[in-house]
Amino acid sequence: EDKLDELVRSLLTEHEYVVFLVGKDGDFDQIVASAVKRAKRIYRDDNSALTLCMPYPTEALNLNMQSYRAYYDEINVYNPDEKIYPKAAHQSRNRNMVDRSDLVVFYVEHEYGGTWQTMKYAVNQKKKIINLVTK
Repeated sequence: EDKLDELVRSLLTEHEYVVFLVGKDGDFDQIVASAVKRAKRIYRDDNSALTLCMPYPTEALNLNMQSYRAYYDEINVYNPDEKIYPKAAHQSRNRNMVDRSDLVVFYVEHEYGGTWQTMKYAVNQKKKIINLVTK
């Protein structure tokens, strides 16, 4: 978390505007969102947006939209068709997030799984990446 906090602080203080794209699929996503919220409170909150990127609408999102809107600055839902195969929807959302990004931050310990596939995609797209495991 210390590495992430320092990275978020530097992005907020060294750049004119930063859009933080985060998912809500695991612990790392929540750690990132919390680090961004904390840094915005401590350093500055006038030059960034915390954007939740959902692969498809979920029941939790639909039932708690007011809470989500209070926490996140924006909410993007990439595949509004709920019948889409979940793994394909997540992969599509992840690639879209990479395509929109100048810097992609990961916490990848193993060379398998969806996050590792997304990191490989980011490398192939010649994106700047940081893997906090090795940083």
